Amino acid sequence: MVSKGTIFNFIFQPVISCQNMFLQVIGFSINLFRNDYADYADFCFKTFGDRVKNWMTFNEPRVTAALGYDNGIFAPGRCSKTYGNCTVGNSGTEPYIVAHNLILAHATAVQRYREKYQEKQKGKIGTLLDFVWYEPLTRGKADNYAAQRARDFHIGWYIVVLSLLLVMC
Repeated sequence: MVSKGTIFNFIFQPVISCQNMFLQVIGFSINLFRNDYADYADFCFKTFGDRVKNWMTFNEPRVTAALGYDNGIFAPGRCSKTYGNCTVGNSGTEPYIVAHNLILAHATAVQRYREKYQEKQKGKIGTLLDFVWYEPLTRGKADNYAAQRARDFHIGWYIVVLSLLLVMC
């Protein structure tokens, strides 16, 4: 009953992803999503935690935000008209709102797991981020800066927040 749960067997231990496609379709863009997702994850922890030791809240949340709400390639297919063939959406704001809510949902689920289940179940929980490495075109200062800026834009808006959460917890 792990809806769209994914077992990744290519790592040393199987990992269960708590990413539910129903939740993705009803909207990562609403604030209610955080608590709904934490309740769903809690159900998974309670139901499968005796057998699952590695949990992943979201698989590539940046891709979900960017491809679902910036250019509309993924569900729910939202974007500004100038960025894709979408009938609704705002590519200038929605990807960031979605990313914000995904990070909050991740943090809430992690907190719930650590407070209620981790001590007894001895599991681990995290998220999986995608990353593209950008190389400077030349060794020039401007190209190095541009490559770093591209890396920061691609992953920085997630990694900085998640790193701060690790320090605070």
